[in-house]
Parts: sequence; C-alpha cells; structure tokens
Amino acid sequence: MEKRERQNSTHHQEAPMIGVDISKLTHVARSLHVRGLGLGGPLYFENTRAGLEGLGHWLENP
Repeated sequence: MEKRERQNSTHHQEAPMIGVDISKLTHVARSLHVRGLGLGGPLYFENTRAGLEGLGHWLENP
C-alpha cells in the first residue's frame, strides 16, 4: 500500500460521522466518533434556509 493510500485510509477511519434526523419542522444533527461515541451535543435546527446555513456553519467549525 502506498503512503498516500495509508494516509487516506487512516483519515477515513478517524473522521467523525454526521447523523441528521430530519422532520417537517425541526431537524437534529449529531457528530459521532467512528466507534459510535457522541462528540459534543446535538444541534437542533429549523427546516429553513437559516437553519440549513446554521448546520453548514456547525459542520465547518467543529
């Protein structure tokens, strides 16, 4: 395995997963470690443009 492939493989194993529970009015997002442990608290956001922009900010600034 080449060095770059090993680095990518390790990065994907350690990168957090993001789960989003969607609903009609309010969504909930949660960041999880690959082992299933929660990282920080959940983010509740409205099903609006402003709510989705807030989700984008949350994703970019962990």
